[in-house]
Amino acid sequence: MFDSCDYANGCDPGLLCASPEAAVECDPNANGCCLPYCDIEQPDTCPGAMQACLPGFEAGAAPAGYENVGVCGLPS
Repeated sequence: MFDSCDYANGCDPGLLCASPEAAVECDPNANGCCLPYCDIEQPDTCPGAMQACLPGFEAGAAPAGYENVGVCGLPS
């Protein structure tokens, strides 16, 4: 978690290669940063400072079964 990454599949399972601006723990000079997925319906379990579980899909655009999938990140 919070490791630098260059590609979408460059993180361990359960993590997404996201923008380094999504967590204060990430290297701001990296191309990406490995952040965990989360469940938007559960209490906030994101590990980073000031992070929240942000929706992974636009409203109504999630594939069946993925409606509650989110990614930990800093709220805008």
